[in-house]
Amino acid sequence: MSQNRSPIGSQGSLEQQLRWFHATNRAVLNSLAVAVCTVDQRGIIQTLNQEAVRLLGWGESVCQGRSFHELTQCSSSQSSSNEDVCPIIQALQTGKPLWLPRAGLKARNGEWLVVELTCTPLVDEGASGIVLSFRDLATQIQMEENLRRLASIPEESPFPIVELDSQANMLYANPSMTRLMQQAGFRDEGFSAALPHDVSNIVGRCLESGVSEQDVEVDVGHKQYAWLFCPLIELQLVRGYGIDVTERKNAADELGQFVEMLGRKNIELDEALTKAEAATQAKAAFLATMSHEIRTPLNGIIGMTALLADSSLSAEQQEDAETIQKSAEGLLSIINDILDFSKIEAGRLEFEVIDFDLQELLEDVLDILALRAHDKGLHLSGWVSHDVPGGLRGDPMRLRQILTNLVSNAIKFTERGEVIVEIKPQARDAHSDTLAVGRTDLKTVELKFSVRDTGIGITPEGQHRLFQAFSQADSTMTRKYGGTGLGLAISKQLAELMGGGIGVTSLPEQGSEFWVTIPFEFYPDHAVAMFATERSMLQDRAVLLLEAHAPTKKSIEASLEAVGVSCHSVDSLSQGIQTLQGLSSNPQVFDMAIIDCEGLETAPSSILQALQDAMGTAKVPLVPLLRGNRRSSELASEVGGDLWLTKPLRRSRLYKCLQSLLNQPGALSRREAVPEKSEAQGGVIKGLTSPAKGFQGRILLAEDNPINLKVVLGMLQKSGVEVDAVSNGREAYKAFVTTRYDLVFMDWQMPHMDGLQATQEMRKHEALGSNRDAEKQNDGKKTLERRHRDHVPIIAMTANAMPGDREKCLAAGMDDYLVKPLRMSAVVDMLTTWLPLQESAWDRELDETHDSTCVTLSDDNSEGMPSSDDVTPCGESTIWDPSIALSHLDGDPVLLHELIEMFLEIGPATLSKIRQALDDQDLITIERSAHTLKGSVGAFRVDSLMVLAADLERLAVEQRGDKAELVFQQLSEKMTQLFREFQEYLHHLCAQKNS
Repeated sequence: MSQNRSPIGSQGSLEQQLRWFHATNRAVLNSLAVAVCTVDQRGIIQTLNQEAVRLLGWGESVCQGRSFHELTQCSSSQSSSNEDVCPIIQALQTGKPLWLPRAGLKARNGEWLVVELTCTPLVDEGASGIVLSFRDLATQIQMEENLRRLASIPEESPFPIVELDSQANMLYANPSMTRLMQQAGFRDEGFSAALPHDVSNIVGRCLESGVSEQDVEVDVGHKQYAWLFCPLIELQLVRGYGIDVTERKNAADELGQFVEMLGRKNIELDEALTKAEAATQAKAAFLATMSHEIRTPLNGIIGMTALLADSSLSAEQQEDAETIQKSAEGLLSIINDILDFSKIEAGRLEFEVIDFDLQELLEDVLDILALRAHDKGLHLSGWVSHDVPGGLRGDPMRLRQILTNLVSNAIKFTERGEVIVEIKPQARDAHSDTLAVGRTDLKTVELKFSVRDTGIGITPEGQHRLFQAFSQADSTMTRKYGGTGLGLAISKQLAELMGGGIGVTSLPEQGSEFWVTIPFEFYPDHAVAMFATERSMLQDRAVLLLEAHAPTKKSIEASLEAVGVSCHSVDSLSQGIQTLQGLSSNPQVFDMAIIDCEGLETAPSSILQALQDAMGTAKVPLVPLLRGNRRSSELASEVGGDLWLTKPLRRSRLYKCLQSLLNQPGALSRREAVPEKSEAQGGVIKGLTSPAKGFQGRILLAEDNPINLKVVLGMLQKSGVEVDAVSNGREAYKAFVTTRYDLVFMDWQMPHMDGLQATQEMRKHEALGSNRDAEKQNDGKKTLERRHRDHVPIIAMTANAMPGDREKCLAAGMDDYLVKPLRMSAVVDMLTTWLPLQESAWDRELDETHDSTCVTLSDDNSEGMPSSDDVTPCGESTIWDPSIALSHLDGDPVLLHELIEMFLEIGPATLSKIRQALDDQDLITIERSAHTLKGSVGAFRVDSLMVLAADLERLAVEQRGDKAELVFQQLSEKMTQLFREFQEYLHHLCAQKNS
């Protein structure tokens, strides 16, 4: 019947049935997760499924027909042992079933597997052998090990752990909880007192909400525990974890008490701070007022004394005037020290970072103090080591203040001998340190400034008090030498604020050496060559130097070597005579001889005569070197000589002197070698100074103090400018809007309208319509209202010297700032910076250059100054014409030569300043520097550069930095060409003179 048919049909052969059953059996075996293998009575493998192949590592075709023990080994233990009996052999021999929960089985790779082994004998229908089934226990063993490890965690935990059912019955407690329960005991309800009293409610809430409850606190004796209860919803259990929070609670209590105390202290500190701020403000106001009140009369005293000293006075009157000036300057120095000390104390002292010339700064310091040193018969000298890098950046004013203080002290406490200043890098190689300020082109070097004297020295006890305010090494010194004791304290704090330090080495009666170390930035690839023009003219020249003082000799030798001049030095008159006697055969060996007439043990008047006699027919110009003091001029007349120089010797004077003797263009004439008094140097007599050049322009001076008005008026009139003076801000504003001025000097504190208010009104007037000409009727007469330029510079004058004053002036619209008492040098500097060297008609000439230049920047600029985006010279191969420049200088080639030399010194620095300002987006500096450059190139009538500089100035005002960058690139290229043409022009002049 059909329902009883076999799977292969009733008509199928026996062979087909066997194949079907074999295939089915094979599929079943391969689907098992347990390895199955059949072996006969001899141990030969008959069949094995896929899991057995996987575990043993042998293929099915390899295994069939081979002995099981030939391919693997079996052990009743988990590892091999010679004493173990193979369970498979045992099953074959006994014919009994065998089960081993742990047995070892060796795989093909040599690894022993831990398996569960079953051996089942085959006894059906006369078959013999066994069926082996084995299961890999590796995963199970790993799980058992993990379970044991996890189970040990609560057992070993130092924190109490419990497991509670839904009725809060305790199912598990770890050993820590057991110990805690023993300490706590039990409550009446039967729950442990170590658990919260409402533990049953907590368990219910956790299981109902599925959310843990934490920070449930319980007191157990003197300790406190915090519990965390976590629900296990699937198991309807809650686990509790306890932690001892006794120390934390105690710390919290202590912290709370501390916070409360701190709150009280803060209230007290706030009250003290309020009082201190009020005191500081009162102190600052007092200092500002006193500074103004004291500086105002001092300005009159110092200024009028300077004007008086320039008049015709008798020797006694001249000495009296100098005494007045010294006394006033001494008082001013004390005021400045007190103000500086107050600023440092208040943390309000500001520092600037600008480019400066270290050699020039040192020479300025020595010049200022030379008169005091030479009046005491002291040698004063200084030098900068050749390995100090050029292109330094820092605060030159503060550095000058430190050096001036140290050198001044050295002179004060030295009665005989010398004061020497040396500047060199620190011993460590600091040149490789790159500044971490985002500037890869800047590096830093730490310089050491040493001031060495041969004075009275300082005891070790006195050295400990040196740098304290209002203190001196010996209290008796105050009476003998004077001083407030503030100088060194200020110098110490300045040095430390600049990132350096200060110290002293001294022994009584053996002199002292004060040293200061300060780090400075510098440009490692500084390309502006110092004295490049002088080097080109003086290269390969030779000088004989007769100087007995070794430091002075070293300084002069370094100055000559800097421009390629060879120097032959001797230190006695006999050596000098011997050297000059040998010139008869070669009279052209030396171009000049510098003779120290006061350092030799011979009368100065006899020295030059002896040297001239020694030369015979040779003609070497003899230049006396004298100490710069009141007798320099008189002594120079007695000694004679072609020219004369004074100590300390500035490099520029030395080079000018040599050029003069070589009759080179731009050198000084004999008349110009006559010494003058330098206003900037407190009456110090200096040789080789040139007369001050006059300025052109009309200036408005606003000053309410009649004495100060007379002082400043005298200074300005001496400079060659036309001056209108008013006495208050209201009059200043009225004059400003009715008269054309090139520059304004404005006092700050004036009646009716102060300087700041007047400046603001002037700027409003410029902004509202100062470019229009307007005629106004006044008493029947027509007066033409002034037509302003775009911006008239206004210079603030004030006796205030407190921080923030300069910013207030600039914010009001002023352009620069002068602190009273004013000095002639400061006034000249302001005129040089802000007043054109030629009359302001240059601005009108710029309009005339429009015909010879190209297109403007944009259509909306068509009414302004000619543009320079595409400015090119019209048909000229050179950028300037010397004949045109000379025609505007009254045909004076010497003046042209001097202007070119000056421009070659300041031009590259001005370009660098503009480049830095462009990088910093400092539009104000770009505007001012471009304005200065425009005036400088105007002196040579280089129209294309004047247009470029004017465009750059205008773009800075309009805040168009992208266009300014393009114009600067053109300006820089043309300036480089102009520098090259100027150098060629000077070389040409030099060649003409030499031929």
